[in-house]
Amino acid sequence: MRSDDLFREMNYVIENFSQYLISSLVLAMNLTLESLKNIENVKTNYGVMNSILHIIKSILGQEELPDFYEE
Repeated sequence: MRSDDLFREMNYVIENFSQYLISSLVLAMNLTLESLKNIENVKTNYGVMNSILHIIKSILGQEELPDFYEE
């Protein structure tokens, strides 16, 4: 059920955490590139990137795309 309160809460979370998610994704990618010789670190970083991408995918699956992602 859609309500204005729920929509406001979702927008609040998206607006406040989107930049953090993108920054975390870039950091995980950079750490992966720096540690290519250590397979355990690479696996861990790929797991982190996968989780972040799942969260971003769920945000992008909304009916209205948040302003942050349109830019």
